[in-house]
Amino acid sequence: MAQPIYQIFLMKNTEAWYQLSQEEKDSISNKIGDSLKEVGAEAIVLCDASWSTETWQAFGLIKFPDIEALKKHREDSNKLEWARYTDAMSVMGTELQLSP
Repeated sequence: MAQPIYQIFLMKNTEAWYQLSQEEKDSISNKIGDSLKEVGAEAIVLCDASWSTETWQAFGLIKFPDIEALKKHREDSNKLEWARYTDAMSVMGTELQLSP
């Protein structure tokens, strides 16, 4: 049975990101967003953390409809060399159902 996969992430831009023109940054960001839409993912929250920590610029929680959607988004991200432009830490998991 397919179940939603949740991804929590912490991220910051790398020096390679800052070397891009604004048009290149916008294009890559838009393509990442398009990929999330195509796979049916929902960005539950995206947060600016730059004011509270030197380590991470942003964090967020994304809900993917299933593992296949997450894999497809990862493939799309790899084609865009997203990992070259960001340092990130992610954890994926499924919803924990606690007994009453």
